[in-house]
Amino acid sequence: MSIRRAKRDQCFTLVGNHIFQEGHLSFQAMGMLTYLLSKPDHWQVSPAQLANVTQGAAKKTGRDGVYAILKELRQVGYVTTQKRASGEIEYIVFDEPKTVNPDLAVRSVSCSETDKPDLAQPDPAQPTQVKTDPKQKRKDQLLILAQQSEGNDSVSEKLQQANDMQDVVFHLNNAAQTRFQPKGQTAGLIIARMQDGFSVQDLMAVIDHKVQEWGDDARMRQYLRPATLFNINKFPGYLSQARYVRENGTTAVAVAVGRPSRHWEPDDEDTRWIHALHQSSEQYN
Repeated sequence: MSIRRAKRDQCFTLVGNHIFQEGHLSFQAMGMLTYLLSKPDHWQVSPAQLANVTQGAAKKTGRDGVYAILKELRQVGYVTTQKRASGEIEYIVFDEPKTVNPDLAVRSVSCSETDKPDLAQPDPAQPTQVKTDPKQKRKDQLLILAQQSEGNDSVSEKLQQANDMQDVVFHLNNAAQTRFQPKGQTAGLIIARMQDGFSVQDLMAVIDHKVQEWGDDARMRQYLRPATLFNINKFPGYLSQARYVRENGTTAVAVAVGRPSRHWEPDDEDTRWIHALHQSSEQYN
């Protein structure tokens, strides 16, 4: 395996290699510590805010996980706490551990330390430098997505599909204030629905309708996610509901099945409400 580094002259963080020495910190603690060190000096550490950082990621870290990582960093000496006059706990982060015997906490780590480096190209002594043009970066990401997608479509068609998928993810994040990434399961679900014949406008219509329906409900907001919105069994029903509401100017679709909307469970496999919706729609035609 080789490491290729992009050239950066702004928006980067310098940390000591001692943070990454073996047997020193868990990968989770390494990640949180580098995240904290990327913040300005006056930034206030808030466990509640840290618990929201990984929302939308493939594997999120909740409140208990955040406190467990902070505890590990405190034990090693990278984080200390002090009680304010108001009674609140203030967290102080260090880029080197503050312990009674710091030499025991961090062994000397050579800057050229490698673990059996791969001598194949590129040469580790001369890492490849890549210019970070935002437009080119987006094109490269689209090309990778297109190459990874299945089917007999041409590369240009796959590129357009990948571009449309990213537009849908951007629309979801903007409408629902989420942080989903255009890759993995999220990308797969969106592309699958487009391959089923649904348009970008169809996907965005479902997003807009469900944000309007669930956005102000603290319990239902958790379902504003690709796994629910673009589920193969649920999406056609959600789209029918969005179209019905748009054409009839009402959000009381749940009345058609005699069930208050606040009790809807989007993960319920019972799709009888879809048929009731169609029957109700036919009565108005």
